[in-house]
Amino acid sequence: MHFIHRPAQIADLEPGFDILIEKAVYNQVSRVDTLRFWRHLMESGSCTSVVIEDRDLPKGKRMVMFGLSVFVTGDFVREARTTLPPFLGLRLMEAWKAGQNAVLDPGQIARANAAEGLNLAILHYGWDPSRLSQEDTFRARQLMQQIAVTYHAGYRIRELLNQQYGPELKKIFDNSGYTLRRDYKEFIGTPFLPARIEPKHHPYLIGTTFAEAIKHPGTRAAHFCCHGVPPRFHFHPREKEVLRRALLGETDEEIGRSLHVSHWAVKKRWQALYDRVMRVDPDLLTDLPEDFRSEGAPKRQRRRYLMEYLRNRPEELRPYQLPENQ
Repeated sequence: MHFIHRPAQIADLEPGFDILIEKAVYNQVSRVDTLRFWRHLMESGSCTSVVIEDRDLPKGKRMVMFGLSVFVTGDFVREARTTLPPFLGLRLMEAWKAGQNAVLDPGQIARANAAEGLNLAILHYGWDPSRLSQEDTFRARQLMQQIAVTYHAGYRIRELLNQQYGPELKKIFDNSGYTLRRDYKEFIGTPFLPARIEPKHHPYLIGTTFAEAIKHPGTRAAHFCCHGVPPRFHFHPREKEVLRRALLGETDEEIGRSLHVSHWAVKKRWQALYDRVMRVDPDLLTDLPEDFRSEGAPKRQRRRYLMEYLRNRPEELRPYQLPENQ
């Protein structure tokens, strides 16, 4: 198997739903409503959703793992930790449907990321056991954990909530620096946790705060729940999109197709972001380290170094909006 990861697209939502661990709690109505909710999140830029594919499988059948996360309000975190029934994604969908959305939109994310920080909720993940051996499942889950950290690095995370299913997965996260918040025993046998849910799919709410994470350096929780530093360059959103896609390995031609702009427009955005970097740090792209001075076009080496620089400073690509009076 040859696994790769990529951002999810609208066409991935239905097959992604079909491999959720907790899909047994959904009826047909809540399934339709959840797919509508996911589409809204994706189209509004309010979620992070990732797909792992096996490139050795035929096109259209490559998805082996799916995940989706959002940033949520502090009120939702407090309810989730105390009174809210299990299945965070279902609860958020119901609130959205009732006009009480607790998911932050891009503007709210940018403002919170520049101020008090963000509450991150891992809503959904799942994999297709029919396509994965035990060893492949292990590999895919390890990759998903790694890219989950990568996709959220650079944000100022105040608190992380994650729902795990079954005692075996709970045990894994018990050893990863997380704290058990809820085991939902009080809901067993109720409509919120019906009898048809197998013990291996019993939900547990785990989490960590930044204050808790710094007491366990080196753990998975500490890597996930971090405080990103403020960005230096403040790239324009269109420039960030070019950089994100370049970091995923897209060529300028592919970036143009993805963003529905001309090749000339992509080149113009590159020049604008280079100009921005030079204004803030004039030496960054002119005094390159020795290993970036190999033979070849200087512009190509400059871009290669900038990509490496940004891989280690993900805060530069995150939404960040200071109040107007600052």
